[in-house]
Amino acid sequence: MKGILIVDDSLFMRRHLRNILIESNYREIIEAENGMDAIHKYKIYSPEIVLMDITMPVLNGMDALKEIINIDPQAKVIICSLRDTVPDPMVWHSTRPHSST
Repeated sequence: MKGILIVDDSLFMRRHLRNILIESNYREIIEAENGMDAIHKYKIYSPEIVLMDITMPVLNGMDALKEIINIDPQAKVIICSLRDTVPDPMVWHSTRPHSST
């Protein structure tokens, strides 16, 4: 496994997710505290999976997601957020590459 990138501005949440992954025998865990840091670390480590918060300083999760998809259209990103509202579904749909089939 190439690793899992956890992106959250909350140290508590990053540690919580890290502990869950370690208990599930994942060992290659990378952390980022905002969207800009996530993009930088994605370019360096090319993680297999990204767990990303939405609301973060510097660059939010949705904008970071769009940039990561531009870098790697096959990126696997799971939005993991405590937000009580979900962005417009069209925003979600537009961040993924469209199939030609």
